[in-house]
Amino acid sequence: QEVHWRGNLTSPVLFAEAVGNALASDDGIGLVVEVGPHPALKDPTTNNISDARSVLPPYCGTLGRGEGDVGAFSNAL
Repeated sequence: QEVHWRGNLTSPVLFAEAVGNALASDDGIGLVVEVGPHPALKDPTTNNISDARSVLPPYCGTLGRGEGDVGAFSNAL
């Protein structure tokens, strides 16, 4: 397991490729939800989507800095 986790932490992240694959696999993506403590990937995600599509789906983060966790998550839902 140590080798597995070390690889996850030290290998390059192929973010643009992952977003491109998600778009290629389904035309009907109507909403993007980022699960994490802050929507830090919103700009790179929407930039990658706008390269492939003229209309961006709504983007929602589940939590945000300075917001209460329960309220922020409830608003995301």
